[in-house]
Amino acid sequence: MIKSTRLVDRTCTVATALNVPPDSGGVGFDYINDKGAIVGDYFASGTYHGFLRSSQGTYTTIDPSGSMETFLFGIDNKGVIMGSFTSDMQHGFVRAADGTYTTFDPKNSVNTSPEAINKKGAITGFWERENSASIHGFLRTP
Repeated sequence: MIKSTRLVDRTCTVATALNVPPDSGGVGFDYINDKGAIVGDYFASGTYHGFLRSSQGTYTTIDPSGSMETFLFGIDNKGVIMGSFTSDMQHGFVRAADGTYTTFDPKNSVNTSPEAINKKGAITGFWERENSASIHGFLRTP
């Protein structure tokens, strides 16, 4: 069991104890929406997987088809989840509340890294070109 903490008057106090996804060797509870749903990632079977923890405490693994590893970077109040996964390269993706996935990559990208989602579903992040050290920002609108 992992304990989450909150900062109160510059001191750290225990807020809630959270169970971890089954069979995980390490876990990160990374983002929470206003309804109490949490997304993050955990390490199991030699790779990273994304997860959704509902406000009721139920875990769902979030791994797009063909992914070798998955990292989640946000969830909005409608239950839309965004993150990245690695297959032949790193791709960005959105998982709708109904469970459907949409993959996205800026043109000529070999590494797409979404970083934030807002209440309207817009996603910001960065991407890299093949054989280039330059990093570019992006804004993806719904």
